[in-house]
Amino acid sequence: AFKGYSESKLKDKGAKYAKNEIPKYIRIRALDQINWHKQQGDIIVIVSASLNIYLEEWVFPNNFDLICTTLESVNSKITGRYISGDCTGVEKAKRIMDKYNLSLFRNVYAYGDTVEDAEMLNMGNFKYYRWENVS
Repeated sequence: AFKGYSESKLKDKGAKYAKNEIPKYIRIRALDQINWHKQQGDIIVIVSASLNIYLEEWVFPNNFDLICTTLESVNSKITGRYISGDCTGVEKAKRIMDKYNLSLFRNVYAYGDTVEDAEMLNMGNFKYYRWENVS
């Protein structure tokens, strides 16, 4: 959908989307849980099949880590392809393992709300699917 777009212009649009739209979709319960994790001093990682072009603009100012689908850019133009494919299902779990040694963490909390989150949820010792504890 974004093939041929200027990377900088698309990032500008992504920043506006992150500022004006993403907050409308963040559930109060999710914000409460994020704030609880912040108070615990936890590393918070947003893992999503959504695109980096707008997620980065929301995640990084909040000091979260991000694993997501990343648009490829060549010569400052979006190619229409993803770097490393779509971040969904098994790919979510693979990317988490590539970035983090989970054995170094006493507790791993995993939250998901789609069937594509199953493999990621299985990585946590505290697992919540659609806010129901499935640990």
